[in-house]
Amino acid sequence: MRIPLWAREDPHWWTLFTELSAVTATRPHAMVTGNSAAYLRGLPVKLRPELDIAVPKKCNPILVPHVRTFRMTDTANTTKEGLRVHHLGGILHVIARQEPVENLVAVLDALMGPWRRPAELTRTQLNQLVAAGPKVFGWSKLKQAGALARENVASPQETRLRLALVRAGLPEPVVAYPVWIERFRAHIHPDLAYPFAKVAIEYEGRHHFELTEQVLKDTDRYYELGRLGWTVIRVTALHELGDVVLKVRECLET
Repeated sequence: MRIPLWAREDPHWWTLFTELSAVTATRPHAMVTGNSAAYLRGLPVKLRPELDIAVPKKCNPILVPHVRTFRMTDTANTTKEGLRVHHLGGILHVIARQEPVENLVAVLDALMGPWRRPAELTRTQLNQLVAAGPKVFGWSKLKQAGALARENVASPQETRLRLALVRAGLPEPVVAYPVWIERFRAHIHPDLAYPFAKVAIEYEGRHHFELTEQVLKDTDRYYELGRLGWTVIRVTALHELGDVVLKVRECLET
């Protein structure tokens, strides 16, 4: 079978796939949903110990250790690599029962952005998916997360940073704001930006600090932004979000 590139370094992915296949193989009415399905799709969720399985409402729960059964009215599904998987709307409505709003926003941002794969949904498609779902437990939370989600977000870390800035009472930064660089004859897109104050915020993962071409690109980007009067705030996993908020506030108030 084809294992996604991003999953090849994750030992939990293949284990999860194998366990789910064993549970669903002899149960033609069962399909993978919720946290388990989201993890297989590469969405930003923390893997839970239970396997999330959906079955039609008329079916009995699956009485197998470490399996959590969701009896659903909506059981549309697809088969991928021999594994039956709940359709995306169903997966999201189950996740909405399990996750807090901020985690849901990260999932929706990932679906509308380039994290791990090209965007799967547009804003319009997401709105339609949420509106079409059953108005059951979790729906209002999913609707709230949908209103907070944004397109073109490159990573879950950027989602959490954006939400932290707004929660602190700061204006919401623009995601992937286009800045024209004459030298490049192209736009560059800081992760988050306050165009009115010329403040750019870049979340930098480990690859930004390895001696690769990425470092050269970053250096050139920041130099050109500086020439245009932009202040660039660089953020890593080592930074406390509260400290980043203070830096941004200082830049916006000067």
